[in-house]
Formats: sequence, C-alpha cells, structure tokens
Amino acid sequence: MFFHFFSIVLSLCGCHYLNNIFKLPEPCDCCMMDTEKVFLPKNVPFLGDHDDYYRCAKLHIQCGSYDKALHYLNKALAERDEESGMAYVHGMHYTFYYPHREKGVVLYHLGEYDAALQELNMSLSKEPTDKAVIYKDKVRKKILSLKKRHSVPIIELDQDVIVSSNESITLSGQAKDINYISRISFKNSKLFSGGIYNLFISQARTIIYFNPTIVPDEGTYDVEITAHNLVDQTSVKYLTLHVDRSGPVISILSVNRNSVTGILSDATHGISWCVNNSSVRKTDLKQTKFHATPHENGQFILKAWDRLGNKTQADLSSIFATKSKAYTNMTASGESIISTDATPFAIKRTNRKPPIVIEIENFPENESVWLESIQVKGFAQSDYSIESISINNKNILNTTTGGRYPVCFSQSVPLHLGKNTILIAVNSKNNQLSQTKKIICFREPRQIDLPDHKYPLNLLTPFKMMSTVNLQEKKQNFFRRLLYEYLVENGRFNILHNFTQSNALADVSGYVSITKMAETKVEITMILRFSISIPSTQVKYFDAYCICQSNRLTECYEIVTKRLVNFVLKYYERCRGQIVQKNGNMLKANLDPRFGEPKFILPLNLARRKKMKSLRTGLDVGYDLIFIAEFFPHSIDIENHSLLNKDTLSFGRVGDEVIGR
Repeated sequence: MFFHFFSIVLSLCGCHYLNNIFKLPEPCDCCMMDTEKVFLPKNVPFLGDHDDYYRCAKLHIQCGSYDKALHYLNKALAERDEESGMAYVHGMHYTFYYPHREKGVVLYHLGEYDAALQELNMSLSKEPTDKAVIYKDKVRKKILSLKKRHSVPIIELDQDVIVSSNESITLSGQAKDINYISRISFKNSKLFSGGIYNLFISQARTIIYFNPTIVPDEGTYDVEITAHNLVDQTSVKYLTLHVDRSGPVISILSVNRNSVTGILSDATHGISWCVNNSSVRKTDLKQTKFHATPHENGQFILKAWDRLGNKTQADLSSIFATKSKAYTNMTASGESIISTDATPFAIKRTNRKPPIVIEIENFPENESVWLESIQVKGFAQSDYSIESISINNKNILNTTTGGRYPVCFSQSVPLHLGKNTILIAVNSKNNQLSQTKKIICFREPRQIDLPDHKYPLNLLTPFKMMSTVNLQEKKQNFFRRLLYEYLVENGRFNILHNFTQSNALADVSGYVSITKMAETKVEITMILRFSISIPSTQVKYFDAYCICQSNRLTECYEIVTKRLVNFVLKYYERCRGQIVQKNGNMLKANLDPRFGEPKFILPLNLARRKKMKSLRTGLDVGYDLIFIAEFFPHSIDIENHSLLNKDTLSFGRVGDEVIGR
C-alpha cells in the first residue's frame, strides 16, 4: 500500500502596495506617467524583456488604460509567445505569464470581440486557466447579444417520473442550446441544502449532461430544474421523484370462523397480495380491502408487496388453531432490497396484557449495522381501534382498524453514522390511549470510507486563531480554513492534524500543495498545486478566478474558494467499478458511468464485500467493504467504461470492487 501525503502552504502574491488583502490599492502611477520604467513597482529593474512588458501591460489593465496595455502585450508576445504558470524570469525565479489571455481581456474591453475570442482560445489551447474560461464566456455573450439570435434552453430528462426504492438516486438528463448553457439548477427545499443545488459548470457549452446523485428519505418530491443560457434566457422542467422502501401495511379488521377481512395500504400505487402462496391478486390503487379464507388446516399466511417489491407478511394461522390453546401466536415480517431478514417470529400473549401491544421482529437491538436504511418490522395490536402508528414521527397508517387484531408493518428507516434511536408510537381509542417502544442500533462506517483511505492534506503552516495575530493574518487564516473545510466536508480528503496544532509533518518529500491569492482592484485569483511523486513525479494545479465589486470583496473570496474546490473535487471525483474478468495477472473492471473517471496518477482501492451478521439473531445487518490493496491502473478505456490492472501479487478476484481513493 502506498501512503500519500499532500502539504498545503497558503501565501499572498501581488503588487507591493497590497499591505492588506481587503484594502484596495490607490491608482497606480502608470495612469499618469509616460516613462516606461515608472510603470514597474519600486526596486524592480526594467530590463526590457518579455516579463517587464507583461508587467507593464498588467498595470495598465488595472488602471483601465487598455490601448497602452495592448501595446505592451504585443511587445511581450514579440519576445515570448507562450502561456505558462511557471515562466522563468530574471532574478532566478518563476512567475505567471499569460500574454494571449491578457490580450484577449484587453480586446474584450476594447470591444473587439472576435479578436478577443481568438486570443482566449489560443491561451486555453496552450495552458488553460479559469480566468481565460470566464472571459471567453463574457466574450461569447457579447457576440451572441450583437447577433440577436433568439433561443431558449431545451431540457431533456431520462425520466420525468422516478419511482425507486434505491438508497441513492441519479437525476440524469441534458440541457442544450445554440446560445450555450451557462447554468443548471435543481430546486427542492427538502432534497438540497438551502433548497437549491447549482450544478458546477466551469464553461458554458451547447450541450451539458447532468447526473447529480442524491440520497433522499422516503417520500414524494417535485424537483424544479432550470437551465440558463449565456444571453439570460431560461427554461424550466419538473421531475417527480417518489421514494418507497417500505412494504404495504396490513390492517386486520375482522376474523370470522372461516374468513379474514382487512385493508392493505401503501405509499405507492399498485399492491399485490396472495394467501398461502395461492393465486396473486393485484390493484392499481394505494389502498384496497381484502377478504380471504384460511386453508382447511387452518393455515393463513398473507403476503403483500408493492410495485417495487417491498414486502410485508402476516401469519394469522394460530388464530384458527385449536381453541384449547392458552395463547395466540401472531407473526409479522417484511423484506426489501435493503434488508432481507424475513424470518417469522412468534409472540406469546396472555390474558394479562397492556391496552396496546407493540412487537418488533428480529431487530439488531444495541448492535452494529452496516446499512444506510434498516427495516423495522413487526405489529401493533389493541383491544380498541388503532388510530395511528408512527415511526420517528412519520405516520404509516392510512386507515383506522377495528381493534383486537394486529396491524402488521415493514417500514424502512434511514440511519446516520453512530447511534440511532428509533421510536415507534401507537395511539388508540380516539387517541386517549398510547404506547411507545424505543429501539437502538449503531451504524458503522465501511472500512474503505475510513480516513486512512482518503487523500491526506498535510498542513505545512498551522492555523493561528489566537487573539495575538493581526487582522491580516486572521483574514488569511479564515479563507485558508474555509478552503480546507470545503475539501474535507465532501469526504474525499482528510486533514492529518488539528487546525491549531503546529507539529505538521513538513518533512514529507514529494507532496506539496501551494495556495496563492492575488488581488487587484476588481479581481481575485486562487491557485492550488498538488505535487505527487507516486507512481511518477506529477504536478497538477487548479486555479479559480472571480471578478468582483470593491464593496463585496469578502463575498467574492467565498465564491472563488468554492469554485476552486469544485475544480479539485471534479478532478478527484471518486470512481467505482467491479472486477468482471481475470486473465493471468491482468484484471478487468467495468466502471459505473454515474461516478468519476479514473486517472493514471491517482491510486485506486481494491475492496471486497463482507457480509455482517447480527450477534443476537444471526441475520444479515449489511456488508462491510474491506480494503484489499491499492493500485494504479494499467490502461483506461473511458469510452467503454473499463480499466485494466496488473495484479502481480494476485490480490484481486472477480466480484471485487474498484473504488477511487
């Protein structure tokens, strides 16, 4: 196993007058002087090379003197015609050098949009930067406005209505427009933090494919999807999502000598049922009344399931047994694709009983589980009519029962990591009687998701949050910490030490990440570099750019920080797949196209599913993903969603999972 360490250093770059990153500079001298040398900051010699001309042009751009800026950019390009984030200059150091990009910016301000687009495309073809991308969209917007070509975005969904029992659900489709799609948003107050999710689009395109994945609770959701083009035309489309992981509720209304009457109800349209595995009956409704007879030997097992296969079972055979028995056995069980424990159980009832009885079947009480959701299965019974049954404050009963006989249920309950307390509450007799039952389980993280298998961020410079630091340091610390928190909260990265500690592992070679922020009057650029030395020395950097108003500088820093994190997370997006073939020491894995794409320089984890059992009942409580080995792909076929790997140590086997680090 290879161990990877990233180190991050945050520093500021810019002109000499940037004493405070939030203090705007005074108008520079280049707006008033004619001599070339005074265009430069103090103590910087003017040697007449490409770097000097480039810096002169940048100062003129800050002052809004675009004709002079264009003059010096042409001089710089005559000396050196290339784009580079590591251009060598005098003084034995490197600097940023993007003359084609800055020329495109200048031509944009001068209104020469076709020429500006040409320069920006040239810059992007040589070394892409976020500033060039943003100005390219601004130029294209101006060109489209002049052409007055009217169009509105077209949104095409793979499914307008999604009915699913899956834990994670993908909202997939595409938006297209000849005037370029620039923004796509998804709106629902329950599904998205803040009620809205904006799809990250780095650059406007004529076609944008989208497939955000969400993990919703049970329920029905209407999602509003809005697409915007570059000339501010919008279109809206609606998607209906219904999530159901619970089986139908079986309510017994009456039991006669040779018949049973009851009600089946479910959250989705479409219920099927059968008695003693005989002929199946169906309805397209959410609720239906049934009337059935037991077998001549007294057996009566009712199974009901919805259109998604979520099942509930009630065994009332003991009701028809010999009357001399001193008790009645009642069973209720259910199963779904999440947890398939369906073993019947028996409850012994005597004459001494509470007004309401709640019994839960085969629950891993006070035990660990490896499930996103768990099935709560059992029944409630009262001598009086049951008015309501709720699980964690969610009512699951759509009708009032006649009393005496059980209401059987099989309900899915979402779990969070750690301790989960589930409360079942039953109300009876016009809500004058109530009974509650509390059950507890502990959801464990899968081994592959533990911090050891995330990308570590090693902080070379500790945070200084004490009152003794000055205002500038506090502001630097705030945005640096904001950057780290955005990276960590996504679950792809792990900081190796506490923010306030100073014992960072600074001596780890080969893994250095540098963040710089440069500020002028109206722009901010943030750059993040990752240096990776395994399997070979690679340097990958990400930059984000923001144009802002002077009175909204703090907001702009937050925007550019989030944009930078989006670039990083997009690159490090976790891929997932499964080993489908093994020939000799070569393994072939098929990849899930809903997740990220693998990279040659990024490690992959080989993991194996391990079924976990309840110590009390012996039933399944999910599966753990056990780490087997770490490897780098031998070849990647993005078009066919597959990769090959040399398994020289014979760790892997068919069925193992491939998961990005």
